[in-house]
Amino acid sequence: MSKMKFEQIKELIELVDEKKLTRIDIEEEDFKITIRKEYPKVVASTGDADVQPVPSIQPVIQQVSVEPGSQVTTNELEADENLFVVESPMVGTFYSAKSPEAEDFVKVGDQVTEGATLCIIEAMKLMNDIDAEVSGQVVEILVKNEEPVEYGQPLFKLKAQ
Repeated sequence: MSKMKFEQIKELIELVDEKKLTRIDIEEEDFKITIRKEYPKVVASTGDADVQPVPSIQPVIQQVSVEPGSQVTTNELEADENLFVVESPMVGTFYSAKSPEAEDFVKVGDQVTEGATLCIIEAMKLMNDIDAEVSGQVVEILVKNEEPVEYGQPLFKLKAQ
């Protein structure tokens, strides 16, 4: 095999992703290919610290201050119970559409279903779809198109149904 076809390279990239490999090297007589992928580092704790996993979606907790003599209805507090924040699972560049000419995946007010694509994060020249983990309405988009994002950075607020 003297040259690899694009589809073969694409399959190797998918294999690295599926099997959680960090590196694959292939060397033939007249070519060499190396595919690498970095994953978030996990830090082991030896102390008594309580370590909690960070989910990519979490409820937003809002503090409400109440003045003496005033009343807060349960409807006001329950309004935010169904609000979820979609966080970036990686460091990269945020894209709101497939291409500069294409329409955004979602806009504020749009209804989305679980699994619907919300945006793309480009990391190491790979385009990664970020999908909704809950069905609901897009309440707020927290990042501008082509803006760099960090791991765990809030991207969207969704009101779950």
